Amino acid sequence: MRGWSLHKRGRTETVYYVVIASKLVKQTGERARSKLLESDQGRHSLTLTRQGMHFITVHAESGGNAAQTEHRASQLQYLARAHESANGGACFLAGDFNLRQGEDQVLLNEGWRDSACQFVDVERSDDWTWARGESRARYDRVYTHAGVAKLA
Repeated sequence: MRGWSLHKRGRTETVYYVVIASKLVKQTGERARSKLLESDQGRHSLTLTRQGMHFITVHAESGGNAAQTEHRASQLQYLARAHESANGGACFLAGDFNLRQGEDQVLLNEGWRDSACQFVDVERSDDWTWARGESRARYDRVYTHAGVAKLA
């Protein structure tokens, strides 16, 4: 696909998951908007509405100091309510959340479901997407919100 490329990190023992992206032709009635989130790191979210479904990508604040944690909490508060502007349509929220354990509770309280927890053989785990030595983290996530629709 012209304009897209695959980057492979050299000399690593870490397993990476590949996400395939596709350029889509704009359709009638489609909406896209970007929102700069409260951040010292220029973080943002992008929302695309297509055929009644809402796709939201995010790169949330990283780091564990007090200011970074506060910014990430503010970003999560905003994202937790993002389904409200979907007019009852299904929502998909995905990206690099940089979450620490328990920080996604605000999303879960608003009815978002962690997709990794929907599979029978997958336990909720903080080492799902990144591990190096003794350090383990699960930054990349996908959440779904059914709205008035039923998600399979």
